[in-house]
Amino acid sequence: MTDESKPQRASRADAVRTAVDQAFHAGQAQVTRERERAQRQAEGVIGDLAQIATRARETLDELRPSSGEDVRALREAVLALERRVTALEREGSKGSGSKEGSAAKGKSAKGSSGG
Repeated sequence: MTDESKPQRASRADAVRTAVDQAFHAGQAQVTRERERAQRQAEGVIGDLAQIATRARETLDELRPSSGEDVRALREAVLALERRVTALEREGSKGSGSKEGSAAKGKSAKGSSGG
């Protein structure tokens, strides 16, 4: 081997190392870009899924039957109305024996038959 062949081999080895290094870095850059792109897509999909989940939860809340507390509140309201109606009926039956009650009944009877 001559002295000229050693530098030639060294320069070839350096060239190969440089080419491999460049290819490696280019590959890493490509992988990084692909990873970032995939992450953006994943974030978009996750955002879409979050919106869908929110809409589904709202729909289910609308379709959900009344809670026990809701039913109790409605029952109390109905009982209160029942008490008011009963009180009004009692007042009406007490007033029907008075002159006003009789006069009102007479007017309504005349109005319906006198047409």
